[in-house]
Formats: sequence, C-alpha cells, structure tokens
Amino acid sequence: MSFGGINTFQQYNTDLGLGHNGVRISLNYFDGLPDPSLLNSLYSNELKLIFKSLLKRDETTKEKALMDLSNLISDFNQNEYFFNDIFLLCWSQIYAKLIISDYKVIRLQSHQITIMLVKSLRKKISKFLKDFIPLILLGTCELDYSVSKPSLNELTECFNKDPAKINALWAVFQEQLLNLVKEIVVNENEDTISDERYSSKEESEFRYHRVIASAVLLLIKLFVHNKNVSERNSSSLKVILSDESIWKLLNLKNGQNTNAYETVLRLIDVLYRRGYMPSHKNIMKLAVKKLLKSLTHITSKNILKVCPVLPSILNLLATLDDYEDGTIWSYDKSSKEKVLKFLSVSRTSPSPGFFNAVFALYSSTKRHSFLDYYLEWLPFWQKSVQRLNEKGFSARNSAEVLNEFWTNFLKFAEDSSEERVKKMVESEIFNSLSCGKSLSEYTKLNQTLSGVFPPDKWEREIEDYFTSDEDIRKIKVSFEKNLFALLVTSPNNESAISRLFDFFVQLIETDPSNVFNKYDGVYDALNYFLDSDMIFLNGKIGKFINEIPTLVQESTYQNFAGIMAQYSNSKFFKMNTDAITSLEDFFIVALSFNLPKTIILATMNELDNDIYQQLMKSDSLELELYIEDFMKNYKFDDSGEIFKGNNKFLNQRTITTLYRSAVANGQVEQFCAVLSKLDETFFSTLLLNTDFLSCALYEVSEDTNEKLFKLSLQLAKGNSEIANKLAQVILQHAQVYFSPGAKEKYVTHAVELINDCNDTSQIFFPANAIEVFARYMPAIDYRSSLVSSLSTNTHLLLTDDKPINLKNMQKLIRYALFLDALLDALPERVNNHIVAFITVVSELVTDYNCLSEEPNDLYYDFGHTIFKHGKVNLNFSDIVGNVIQPANGGDAMLTFDIAESNSVYFFYYSRVLYKVLLNSIDTVSSTTLNGLLASVESFVTKTVRDQKSTDKDYLLCAILLLMFNRSNSKDEMTKLRTFLASQLIGIREVELVDQEFKSLALLNNLLDIPQADKQFVPIAPQRLNMIFRSILKWLDSDLAYEPSFSTVRLLLLDFFTKLMRFEGVRDMGITAFELSERLLADSLSMCQIDDTLYLLELRSSCLNLYETLSQGVSKNGEEISEYGDEIQENLIELMFLNFNQERNNQVSTLFYQKLYKVISSMELKKLESQYKRIFEVVLNDKDIGSNINQSRLLTTLLGSLVVKTQQDIIIEYELRIQKQTGSDVDGSASDNDVNSKFKLPQKLLQKVTDEVPKEYLEYENKNSFIKYLWYWHLILMYFKDTSYNMRQIFIEQLKEAGLINRMFDFITDQIDLRDTEFWKQVDTKEISEYNIVGNNFSPYKEDIFEECKKLLGHTLYQLFNNVGCLTSIWWLNIKDRTLQNDIEKFVSEFISPILIKNEFDDINSKMDRLTSNDDALTIKLNNITNEVKASYLIDDQKLEISFKLPKNYPLTNIQVNGVSRVGISEQKWKQWIMSTQHVITGMNGSVLDSLELFTKNVHLQFSGFEECAICYSILHAVDRKLPSKTCPTCKNKFHGACLYKWFRSSGNNTCPLCRSEIPFRR
Repeated sequence: MSFGGINTFQQYNTDLGLGHNGVRISLNYFDGLPDPSLLNSLYSNELKLIFKSLLKRDETTKEKALMDLSNLISDFNQNEYFFNDIFLLCWSQIYAKLIISDYKVIRLQSHQITIMLVKSLRKKISKFLKDFIPLILLGTCELDYSVSKPSLNELTECFNKDPAKINALWAVFQEQLLNLVKEIVVNENEDTISDERYSSKEESEFRYHRVIASAVLLLIKLFVHNKNVSERNSSSLKVILSDESIWKLLNLKNGQNTNAYETVLRLIDVLYRRGYMPSHKNIMKLAVKKLLKSLTHITSKNILKVCPVLPSILNLLATLDDYEDGTIWSYDKSSKEKVLKFLSVSRTSPSPGFFNAVFALYSSTKRHSFLDYYLEWLPFWQKSVQRLNEKGFSARNSAEVLNEFWTNFLKFAEDSSEERVKKMVESEIFNSLSCGKSLSEYTKLNQTLSGVFPPDKWEREIEDYFTSDEDIRKIKVSFEKNLFALLVTSPNNESAISRLFDFFVQLIETDPSNVFNKYDGVYDALNYFLDSDMIFLNGKIGKFINEIPTLVQESTYQNFAGIMAQYSNSKFFKMNTDAITSLEDFFIVALSFNLPKTIILATMNELDNDIYQQLMKSDSLELELYIEDFMKNYKFDDSGEIFKGNNKFLNQRTITTLYRSAVANGQVEQFCAVLSKLDETFFSTLLLNTDFLSCALYEVSEDTNEKLFKLSLQLAKGNSEIANKLAQVILQHAQVYFSPGAKEKYVTHAVELINDCNDTSQIFFPANAIEVFARYMPAIDYRSSLVSSLSTNTHLLLTDDKPINLKNMQKLIRYALFLDALLDALPERVNNHIVAFITVVSELVTDYNCLSEEPNDLYYDFGHTIFKHGKVNLNFSDIVGNVIQPANGGDAMLTFDIAESNSVYFFYYSRVLYKVLLNSIDTVSSTTLNGLLASVESFVTKTVRDQKSTDKDYLLCAILLLMFNRSNSKDEMTKLRTFLASQLIGIREVELVDQEFKSLALLNNLLDIPQADKQFVPIAPQRLNMIFRSILKWLDSDLAYEPSFSTVRLLLLDFFTKLMRFEGVRDMGITAFELSERLLADSLSMCQIDDTLYLLELRSSCLNLYETLSQGVSKNGEEISEYGDEIQENLIELMFLNFNQERNNQVSTLFYQKLYKVISSMELKKLESQYKRIFEVVLNDKDIGSNINQSRLLTTLLGSLVVKTQQDIIIEYELRIQKQTGSDVDGSASDNDVNSKFKLPQKLLQKVTDEVPKEYLEYENKNSFIKYLWYWHLILMYFKDTSYNMRQIFIEQLKEAGLINRMFDFITDQIDLRDTEFWKQVDTKEISEYNIVGNNFSPYKEDIFEECKKLLGHTLYQLFNNVGCLTSIWWLNIKDRTLQNDIEKFVSEFISPILIKNEFDDINSKMDRLTSNDDALTIKLNNITNEVKASYLIDDQKLEISFKLPKNYPLTNIQVNGVSRVGISEQKWKQWIMSTQHVITGMNGSVLDSLELFTKNVHLQFSGFEECAICYSILHAVDRKLPSKTCPTCKNKFHGACLYKWFRSSGNNTCPLCRSEIPFRR
C-alpha cells in the first residue's frame, strides 16, 4: 500500500474523520494523508526523509523508516525540538495508515512509537491525545497477541503501571473510541482500506476482518469499562450494531475466522448481560438469526478447525435461551433442525468444555422441552460416548473430555427413572472400559466412575474376565486393568480386594508356568498390592511370598523376580520375620537355572540395600564369586545398564575387574562410553589404581575421548594424584602420538588442566631441562658428524659407535614441540631456560631427520627458540667473551652451568652457539674481529697446553676457530696453524690417541682456506714434512689398526682431504701423495670389516679423500698409481658391501651420491668384469637387503653395462644372420635356434613374472615396487639402439611369456587414469626420459612414491615405443569399455603427443637424406592434423601417399592412405599400400621405415627394376630384397621369400606362372 499526495476529495472535504486538530485522519488509503506543505515544514531533513519513506508502498522501507524514527525518539533529550506540533499532525495522519498494515512488525512499531511520544512529550501532546489514544487502545485489542500484548505492556509502562489511569482512558475517551469503532464498522470496508491495484480480494478481506475484529473487541472492552456507555451514546451504538458488517463475522464456512467469530459471540453475550439486547429487540433478532445461520456452516470437513469455538456457541445459546422462555428459537423456523444437526456434527470432535456447554444448553432448555429427552438428547449422549470410545484416549485433552462427558452424562441420566437408561449407562461404562485404552492414569475419570457401582461389582467383573474365554479376553483389551483401577479407587473396598488377591493366588498356584503369559494383569495387580498401604493384606502376602520358591520356573523367573524385588522394598517385608529366608530360597532356585547373569543381577540390584547386604553374606549363595565371574565376561551389549543408578554390585574391586575384562576383549571404547553413569568414587579408584587413563585417553573415538577427559578433569580438581596422572598421560601421548591436530588437542587439554590444577604445571614444564634431555639422549651418535656443521669436531666429545635410539629422540622432539605449543597458549610461562631447552632440541631435529628413515619437516616448527626470542643477547663480541670466560648463571647465552653439565646436551648447545655466531659474524667489522683474535689465540693456546682442559673446552675452541678462520685472511691464522701443527710433531702414538688427536681436530678447522692462492701452503714446508714423518710413524705402528685409533684415522683422512687441495702442497713432492694413498688404501680395506668403529663415517671420509686425490698429479705429470689398482678395487667393492648400520636415510644418500660420482668417473671397461656379479646382485634382493640406494646404484650401473654389452652382441648377431643368408636356406628357418645370449636374460624375465606387486602403489612396499619397475626398465634397456631382428626376438620372448599384455594391464591398473592434475604437473621429459639416479638417491617413501608414479608413465611410454602394433591389439581386446575409454583419454592427453612429436622429429631429422637422393620426392608434415605426405612428381603428375597418426596413437595404428596413383596398376598400388602398412602393423616399424620402403619401391619401379611376379613389389615387405630368383622357362623374377612361401603352400617346386620346375638352389 502506498500513500500518495492530497487528492481532490481531501482538498475540499471539511470532515476531519478521526481527527481533532484541523487535519483529517482516516484509515482508508485515499484520503487523510499529510499535506506536502506540512511535510516540508518538518524541522529536519532526516524527518522529511523518514516520512517520505513511510509514504512508500514497500513494507521493508517503512520498517526501516520506523526504526530510524524510534532511534530519534529514544534520544529525545538531543532531538526534542524535532517533535513539534507539525510533526504530531503529520504523524497522526500516517499512524492511522500504518496500523492497518499486514505486517505485524509495522503495526507494533507504530503503536510503540506513539506511546513513546506520549511518554516523552507529556503535556505537550495533550491536545493530540484524542487522535492517538483510540488508535493505541485499538492496538491493545488486536487478536494477534504478538501485537496486542506488547502494546498493552508499553501503554501500562507509559502510565506507571497504574490500573486506575488505564481504566480512566476508557471513560475519558469514550466518545472518540465509539467514533473509531463507527468509522471502522460503518464507513470503512474491504474496498476502502485496500487499494485494489496492489491487493487481491482475499488480502483485502483478511485485512478488513482483522481490523473490524479489533474494533469489536474494542467495543466489548468499552462496555466492560463503562457501565453507562449505552445511555450516553445510544445513537452511535445503534448505528454501529444495526450495521451488518459486525454480524457478517458470524461466518464459519472457511474455518479461518474463528477468532473474529468468537469475539462477536463475546459481544452478544456482553450486550445481552448488560441488558442492551433485550431493550433493542431488532438488534437482538438480527444477531440471533446470524448466529443460528452460522450453525449450518459447521460440517465434517471443517469441524477440526472450528471445534474450539463450539463450547462458546453452546454457552451463548444457553444464555440467550433465558430470554422470554426460549423466544430466540422462534426467530428462525428451522432453529431446531439446525441445532440438532449442529450437535450431530459437533460430537465427532469435542473439545474441553463442550459437554459442559451441552449440559448447560440441556439444563436451560429442558423447562420448555426444546429437544425431547429420549428421542433427541439420549441418542446424542449415546452416540457421543461411542464416538469417544472409537477415538480412544491418546489424543490431546482426551482424558479431560472423557471425564467431562461422564460427569455430565451421569447427571443427565439422573433426570430419568426408566430402567433402560440405567442399563444403557452400565453398558456404555463397560464399553468404555473395554475399548482398548487404559484408564489407570486418569484419576478424575476413575473417581467419576468408581462410585457408579459398589466394589463387589467391580471385583466380580474382574473374576468373570479372567475366567472367560481367551478370545473374549483378546477383544477386551485393558478391560481388567480399568476394572482394577476402579476397584482400588472405590470406597469400602477391603473385602472385595481380599477376595481378588485370593483369586490371583489361586490362578498362580493352578498354572504357575503359564499364568503370567496367559493373564497380563495378574503381575501388575500383585505389584500394585505390594506397593500399596493395604495392611489388611499382610498375612496373605506373606504366605504367598513363602510359596514363590516352589512356584518359580525358568520361564517365569522375570515375573516372580519382579514380585520379590517389589516385596523387598515394601512395608510388608519388615512385617514378616521369615522374609529374608524366602529371598534366599528364591535366589538358590534362581541360580540353578540357566539364565543370563545380567537378569539375576538386575533383580538383586532392585532389592533393598540392607537386604542385598544380608544376601551377600549368605554362604549358601556365594554371590561375590558369581558377580566376579559376570564382570570378567561382561560384553557391554546392554548400553551400560549395569552402570545406571546406584548399582549394588559395583565396587572398587568389580570395577577394576570390569576394566581388565574390557582391555582383554578389546572393548575399551564401549567401557568408556558408559563411564558417565559410574559413581565418582568408583571412577576415582579406577583412575588411581589402574592404567586406565593411559590405555583409554586419546585411544578412543573423538566424542568419547572428550567426555572421558571432562570426567577425569572434574575429579582432578579435587584430587592432586589424579591431576598428576592425567598430566602424565597427556604428556605421554604428546610424545608418542604426534600430528598437528593431535598436538592441538593435547595442548588444549593441558591448558585446561593447568588452569584448574596449577600444580600440574611442573609436570609439563621441566624444572631441570638438562636432565630431561639426558634421559632421552644418553650419548652422541657418531653419525652426527656426517650431517652437522661441526663435522669431525664431534669426536672432540665422547661419541658412541652404536646408533642412537631414534624413538627416544623422536619422543624428546615431540615433547619439545608440545612444550612450544603450550607456551603459545600460556605465554606468561616463557623463560630463558625453557627457550634454551627448546632451541637445543630444535638442533636435534636436524640429526633426527638425517638419521631417520621417516623424516618429518613438521619437527622444525618451533616458535620459542633463541633465534626468535628477543630477550637473549646475540651480540658477537659478548658471546665470544662469554665463551672464553663463561659467566655463572644469569641470562648469558652460554652459562657456566651448561658448560659443566651433560656432554650430550652441551654438544647440541654448542651447535646452537655455532649457528648464533654464524648469524651474527657478518655484522662484525674486521677491526673488531682482529681485536678479538688475540683473546681467541690465548684461549686456544691455554686449552691445548693445559692438561686439565676438558673435551668441552676443545669443542669451544673448535667453534671459535671455525668462526675466525672463515672471516680472517689466510695469514692472520698462520700463528695458530703453526702452533697446532707443532703439537703434532714427534708425538707418540699413545699420546696421540689419548689427547693430542684433539690438536689435529683443531688444526683441521684452519685448513679450510677458500681465498688461498694456488701456491699457498698452510703450514711451513719444513714443519709439514716433519708432520708427514710423524704420521708415517703412526701408520706404521701396531696401534694404527686398533679401535682406539679410529678417531685419529678419521681426522687424518680429513687432514689430507683438506691439505691435498692446495697446489703448493701437491708440488712439494711425492711424499704427500704416497702418504695419502696409503692412508686411503688402508682405510678402504678397513671399510670391509664389519666391526670397524665409525664405519659409516670412515667410508665417506675415504670417498672425500679419493675425490681430492683424483684431481692431483705429481710433479712429472704422471698419476700416482702405487696404490691405484687396490684403491679402485676397494671402491668397486664398496658397491657390494652390506653395512649393518646402514639405513635408508640422509647418511645413506650422501654416501651413495659420492660413491656414484666416484664410480661413474671410472672407465666403463673397469666395470665390465663385474657385469655378471652386478646382474646377480640386482636380481637377488637378499644380497642387497632393504638398502634402496645400493639397489639404485647397482641397477644404474647394470643398465649402462647392458647397453655397452648389447652393442657387441648386436654386431655378432647381425654377422651371424648375414652368414646364414649367404646360403640359399632362408634365414627364418633358423629362428628357433637362436642362441640364448641373443635373447633377454631368462632370470630377468622370471623376476618380472614372479614378483608382480599384489597391492596398489599406495599400499605396497615402495622399495619393492620401484625395484619391480627397475627390472622392466632393464628389459627395455635391451631395446635401446638394437637392430630390427633382435628387437623382434625380444618382442617374441615377451609375447611368449605373456608379459606385454600383463605389463600393460599392470600399469593401467596402477596409474590413476583420472588423476589428470598430477600428470599435468609432470614435464614431458619425465615421461619420455628416466634416469635411475635422477632423484639424487633420496630413499624416502614420499619421494619414491612420486618416482614410481612417474616411472609407471615412462614405462608405458617405452612399451608403446618398442612393441609397436601390439599396443593396439591389447587395447582393442579390453572388454571393460569404461576402462578402455579412460586409457584412451589418458594416453591421448599425456603420451600420444610425445610419441607423435618423436615420429615427426625422426622424419624431420632424416628428411633431407631421403629427398636428396631423389629430386622428384617431396615430403610434407602437418603438425595440426598429425599427417605426413610423400609425393613423387612423374611427368607433371603426383603419385602421393599419406600417413595419418591418430590422436590416441599408438592405441590406434597409423593409417596409410593412397592419395593419388600415377603410372602403375591399381593392383600394384594396393600392394604397395598394404606392404607399407604392414611395416607398421606387422613389423613394429615406424613411419620413417614405411616411408623408406615406399620411396624405394617407387624409385625401383621407375628405374627399370622388375617387380616380383607373386607380390607385385620390387622390394620385399619383410627382408627388403629385390626379386632375385628367375624361372628358367618363362624368365619371370621372384623374391626368394615369396617363392619359398609358394613352394610350401603348393607342395612342389614349380613356377607359379608357367608351372615348369624351378631348381631349388638356383
């Protein structure tokens, strides 16, 4: 609805409507709108915009505008000047329009805003109250409570919740209120309050009905609050009530208007009771007629909608019946029929109050007999009860309605003395009782009916029921229960109940095995008696209980057990001295039955607690053993029933037993799921006395785990022992089960625990971090020297030859990560000691990831380290000063405490120190460094000379030397080099091993001089020669081969590796080389001994020295070769050695990278003698074990050797073929006699046949999988650069073994053909080329997994390349069409383009060779259509052929098409095409091969050569030979192969043309 400007009617109209201040106020849409001049006079633009929005048709715009206006009024003190008279005039007009909106929010906001204005403006608004108050009160009369209730509350608040003031409004504004009602009822209608352009007829009617219903309710309240309203405003009232608009609301046709209908009923009632209607008969007659007519609107279709209003109709009719003894019925001739029909329909869906109203109407009309008692009223009551019995009692309010019916029906029946009425009442009562619904819960109904008959009647009926036939009992469902409920409710029922009890006992004794199944009510009745206060039954009950042990059977146990349990909790038990004996007897019998233990225990749990304890002490029952056995075998299949309530048999011992049983049966999850039902005391015992927490927490499902933690935390708050145990379990899992998601969960739980139990923080945060570190890291793994920045300096501290326990190392790392994350959540607990600890562990991660077979990059994710902790002093000079003179405690980087602490911790702390110095040295000036150098020299000198110096002092020296050596020139460090070198001269072997090797380690740090010139010698030559003589002496000693010399050997290897890089040293003479080679040869030989100390480091050091020596030459330019052969043999032997300490880790990667580099630098000839050995080792996994890098190295070398040896074999084979073809015997005759040396190795074929991976790559062992692919890679290496004949032999071998199709199937099964995202990221070179060592010897599963995926694609590519048309045959024979389509899509997208490009590149590279021999030949390539065309120009005409490469090549073969034929017969042309196609499809040839054959045919055809008279080709399609066999008679020429084929097929050696004999050998 929209409000436009002022129309013509409004402009000249002097009627102000509802207005009292000079402007017209109306509810209709076409007048009473604010004048534009008034709107323009509003104080602010904001108000103008609000009113402009309120005049829009869009309801959302209006709602927003009302909100803005409400906000302005809320801030009234700031905006008071906005709300002047002009505003109030405009608002009074708009307000009247808004309150008829269909949107309740708009109506409510409008009322609230007006009330806010009244409250805020106070006296200023008084002259406008006549305009506002009637509309506000209309809002409080809306039938929609979501509008009327808030409006009334706001109005009440406005007048300070004073009822007198509110009531006064109805009196003061009586005239205006009536005027408003008159305006709505008389002047307005559906058409005036709704614009037909924007509202449908239904919407208009609904809106008007809502407004007029509010007006009716307003009129009712006006009568209620003003007794004299009819006297003061009689004329207005008469006009209003004479108008049919109100009475039209008495319409129930659609059932949607019941609220308005009921409001009009209230109006009639008020008008009648106030005497207005009796004095205005015309109005009364009009209202009654409409009312009686509306009765006909109620039908079976709408009864459910209108049933709530039926009692109001009946009550009103009963009230109006008082008028002149029922005169109202005369206002409508068919009033009786309408009422009867109304009653007939209404009884089908009675609502609460209906039968009260019916009885009221009956009572009112019976004095003038409006309806006959027997003919009309009695059938109504009878049919009503029948209908109620059909519907049952389950519906809402059904019990209330049923009770209401019987209350009124019984009163109705009292008005008749006839026997038939009494019998009907009795019959209907019993019908209700047997209708199938239980009345036991309906107390009021029971009270209503129980007094109808004496108790004996009810008791007899119960007995009759139980003695009746079973069929009758089935029909009368719940009959006996209803009778029983009435009996126990009846007064004076003791004797009847006693008789009934005896009757039930007799039934049980007569048939104890079947009584409860046969009679449902017996069990419930007995339990009722036991639960009652019927003391008079005590003797009978006691006697019955004593008999139960003799009556109970296995089938009836549950029933008797229920009775016994009820008895144990009743008053009767305490009154019977033999009761406990009866219970014992009962359970002795019960335990002899083959019943589930849960059933018997459930019975015991229902017993009184004192009685249960007495039974537990009974020797005859042995219940403790019984319960113990039950707990051990409990299956958790009852949803935790045994935990519910206060189970008597649950105690500390049984709970523990139950837990052990759950662990043994793998049911911990089920056990945890029911713990919430367990008593806290028992749960605490479980947590403290068992390993339950560590076994269950974080091992169960997420939801169960969270509940378990919350339960445990609740107990931890009051029990420090539980809190500590919970903390230890969290910490334990954080160390063992690590993932980002799990870590977050552990941290969350730890924070909650610390917040609730602060003492647990000492468990999470280590008081002594070094002790924690030492517990997990008891020693330094010597392999750290291979991967750490300190290198051989590691041996300055005591190292262990045995590999460190990586699981413990991992636990320590995970603990530190957990601690790091915990500090994020609790930053107030950060301190330098914890930061230092986390930093040291972060350094440990490097070793772990290098030594572990499963490195984890997430382990580097530390936040609280020295490098990120801003409070730690990282000044280079300060740190160096602190190293030289350690501080005692404090926040210094290196404290005295750490220097004197655990050596392992100190080792990793020193590595951190090295990194810190390395990071800060670049910011230090050379002047500062030179100033510090003197202190460093003094510190080193003092350390070396002082016999009391510790290993840790030497390690600190090494770190300082590493720092200053890299940042100072070669000359500045000469003094220290000379000093340390002098320490080595003349040292005895024992002294060297005990102490002086440390000087050698320090000296090695000063030999890395990258800026030295070529002739620089780091140590004076004379001194160096003296060192050489000392070294020679050491090597000649017996100690040199002792384990104690191992560290010295490593340092010597490092010494010579660094020293021999200087040309100045190499130019000094042969001594250095001899010494180096001898040391290298000895060390390599020691690498072959399993128990050599530091074996993995020794082999790497040997390779480092060999690499240095291989670049050095003597003065005369000849290689030093005294130990050369021995060294190379030992290096080759390294390939075959299995090192016990070898793991697939970074140490292995570094070693095999170096070894591959060394081996590949040797001439291939030196490895040829090892061919068979390598072949055997590669094919025999046991010789290699799980060392994937060794397999990779040997497989790589084997591939190279295969290619090398195959070159010689190819030449040998082709020579042999030529010798055979020199004779007239066709070469094919000897194909079956090919020597095995020309075939693929049978062992290799057997390997790929027998060891096919059984699982998909994702689930298969990655090392085994890639080895299998390497075997295929080796097979395909045999095809590399091989001849056509040998290729055919290889393919035939693979075909006979069925390996080609099998491998195709395997690859396409393993490759996820739909994972196109992965293959789009793969470079085409990675598919077309593969290098076994291309992944730099990475041994990790993730890298090998990706390599396997790419190698599958490469293998498929190579198979396509080498088996030719067999690919197409395999693909076409795939029966699964979905798979076939997937393969085609994959190959077409990722492999075919590479193969097609290769074919085109091959043709391009050799095109010139083909065309240069023949000027008439032209070859054209079309990269778009993938087509090759070859054409000959013959006498200005083209002879042309095309080769079409399909998009899915090679799944579909290349198509050879003859484009144009010139100069030859069609038969010969077709033969050429077929032979050219045959080269591709039958001989696995390429496009280039086919092209060469075709061009030769053409060339020979037009060069005078005669074609074969059999195949019509000049060149044979297979052996490419010319026709050389001539018939002596007809002189025709034939290919030898064609003629041989003819001889075999015809069975003789005659010419196929002239039939004369041809000598076979001619």
